[in-house]
Amino acid sequence: MATRACGLHHGRGNPMTLLSRPDPLPPHQRLMERRDWFTALAQLTYPTDPAEALRAFRAYAPLLRSMPDAAFTEASLEHVACAPRRMQMPGFDDVRNGLSAWWRAHRPPSRALPPSGRFSSPPIPERKPPSPEEIDAVRTLLNAWRQERAARVEDPASPFRTPLSRRKPT
Repeated sequence: MATRACGLHHGRGNPMTLLSRPDPLPPHQRLMERRDWFTALAQLTYPTDPAEALRAFRAYAPLLRSMPDAAFTEASLEHVACAPRRMQMPGFDDVRNGLSAWWRAHRPPSRALPPSGRFSSPPIPERKPPSPEEIDAVRTLLNAWRQERAARVEDPASPFRTPLSRRKPT
């Protein structure tokens, strides 16, 4: 077991015992459910009454909906729990500012646009023009579709019927 100084109790620098784990992912990539993240934060920051802290943190959760799920990791939990704060239990601003600062430093890089500033569409492949038979086949299908649609639209029981206000005068 390794220990490291962590200011969990009003910045007094008490050592915190960290368990080694065989998880191959680094802590900044180990995602946690938000509920579990807030529960662990309550236990780490206010160990005398974690239930009271959890009640407060549940009020914070809806206000942090704009934070992506990827921000709630073991590393962000440690960052927020070890951050200096004014009171024993962290306030909303302590949690929000700590989590936002951690996310700004650790979020994945965004994809850069090409130098032109916009994406170019893929080239249209070359093809031979359609044959007269293909044109006739498409024309036949299109006419059949138009007739079927016209029959459905004029049926008074059809949900696809054109409203009177939009019908073309005959």
